[in-house]
Amino acid sequence: MRDVDPDAWTPPADFVSVPSTVDGVELWGPRPAEDDASAWARQSTKCPQCGASAAFDPGAGALTCRFCGYVQEQQARTVGTAAEQNEFTLEALRQFEQGWGVERRELHCSDCGANLAVEEGGMTATCPFCSSNHVNLQEASQAGIRPKFLIPFAVKSDVLEKNLRTFLGQGWMFPSSLAQLAKTDKFVGIYLPFWVFDARMDGVWRAQIGHPHTVTYWENGKPKTRTEIRWKWESGGASDTVNGLLVPGTTRISAKIAQRVEGFELDALKEYAPAFLAGWRAMTYDLALPEAWDHGRARMRERNRATNEAQAQRRTGHVRSFTMTADFEDERWRYVLLPMYVSAYVYGGKTYQVLVNGQTGAVAGQKPVAWWRIAAAIAAATTPSIFVGICLGVPLTLFAGIGFAVMIVGFLMFLGALWWGWGLWQRALDAESA
Repeated sequence: MRDVDPDAWTPPADFVSVPSTVDGVELWGPRPAEDDASAWARQSTKCPQCGASAAFDPGAGALTCRFCGYVQEQQARTVGTAAEQNEFTLEALRQFEQGWGVERRELHCSDCGANLAVEEGGMTATCPFCSSNHVNLQEASQAGIRPKFLIPFAVKSDVLEKNLRTFLGQGWMFPSSLAQLAKTDKFVGIYLPFWVFDARMDGVWRAQIGHPHTVTYWENGKPKTRTEIRWKWESGGASDTVNGLLVPGTTRISAKIAQRVEGFELDALKEYAPAFLAGWRAMTYDLALPEAWDHGRARMRERNRATNEAQAQRRTGHVRSFTMTADFEDERWRYVLLPMYVSAYVYGGKTYQVLVNGQTGAVAGQKPVAWWRIAAAIAAATTPSIFVGICLGVPLTLFAGIGFAVMIVGFLMFLGALWWGWGLWQRALDAESA
């Protein structure tokens, strides 16, 4: 065998660096065929042309290298809503592979407990879920099932910042300085785990339905009429079919905020390939399938109950003692990854979370409230009623007969202003603690 000088050896022109399992040993192999778009990405996220780290570019919809310009189109099949569904059986779970299908590390937050899978070499100083800097790098867990489908990131940074600035700048009840926090470098693009549920519900209800009847009676020798409600027990039923109900697979984000930015177009679901994760963070689920199904089933019941209550109301408009049972059929589920930009920011010593839909750009989150503005608005709403009731009503009571009526009007105005103020206060609380 001919001796080869290791220092003088160079790889053939069509060879590229391939992953090595032995430290200090560099391996080279033939470049993957151009029509195999994800062959090298299934093994590594390093550019096959220059060896630098590559990342999935949402603008190009391809795996790109910013150092040498190499672009690898992704050939993952778009399956949309025809994506395979699973039954609620152990056998269905056993068919799933484990882990991510590519080497990744995991950032663990000591404060909120979040575990965030990052690409090799990826690091961040703060947790995107709680803004804590108590994070450390550890080996990624391979215990979770591997998703079969995902929606790739599509929102670019310029659109992200524009939508974020609009969201933070909206609303008179919030500090005007909030818009200055709209910096995309504080957001982390994360593929979040979601459970997708389909089911049909057959609801059966029973309630007392009130039927108006006109009754004639005599008063002072003259016939008069009045309407009486006669109650009868009646029953009925209505069905609902729910497709694509999303339940977050992680408790690290607010479920209420997640529902506000969902709006994902599931027609864009693609078959999972590790290349889509290149340059992005990802999470496995901490809310397992049984618990997620409990959440999903509760939301489905609420929808079916509303459908059945509406049916009962259409009878006469008078309903009481309403009860309902619902049977579920054709229950199916999918486990998918959905793109989300996540950020936690600190304002006034408190931490607030914001989510941006990585497919549509929709924004929702928590915002600090300028409570002095709320108090001023409520005071402005109640002041006219106090003026009418006291400043006008009391003097008119002393000098004219209409004073008492004016006081009643002022009191009703005051109650209306308080009711409006209570609603405003609740909306402010909801915005701050969603």
